[in-house]
Amino acid sequence: MNAETFEQWLQDVLLIKLQQPSVIVLDNASYHSRLEEKRPTSAWRKAVGPVYAVDQIIHAAGHDVIRLPPYYCIFNPIEMVWSQAKRKYDEVVLQNHNPLEAWALALAAITPQQWTNYVEHTERLIFKYWTKEKFVTVNEIIINLNLDSDDSDDDFSHFEDE
Repeated sequence: MNAETFEQWLQDVLLIKLQQPSVIVLDNASYHSRLEEKRPTSAWRKAVGPVYAVDQIIHAAGHDVIRLPPYYCIFNPIEMVWSQAKRKYDEVVLQNHNPLEAWALALAAITPQQWTNYVEHTERLIFKYWTKEKFVTVNEIIINLNLDSDDSDDDFSHFEDE
């Protein structure tokens, strides 16, 4: 998959099928993250975050985007769908030896109810993490840079007395 192919599929297949404004959840795959503009530099007067081509396409069609935090695939229900599909594929491909047919059968085996269950499970998981994180407090952290010393061992000198 590449950005151009994904963006074309997004415009020609997915977005035209959505009948009401929707929220589209994207992970951090490279093809979801092609920059529309260059990243801000120190020469810019105003700090501007990255503008992704996919986000612009989705917004222009009247929908919203939520980007998952990096490395948190547990917040993406499609990961569970892919897991189920891959298990089914492994089962089917050994029987008929046709990979394309095996993928078609594996994907067709996933029901709308299973999708709903995966989404609901993910929503509960996100809520659990949100509830846990919003009550976390951080105490003051003091870092002594010890800028006057050239001896790197000075940082650990307090352990010598123990």
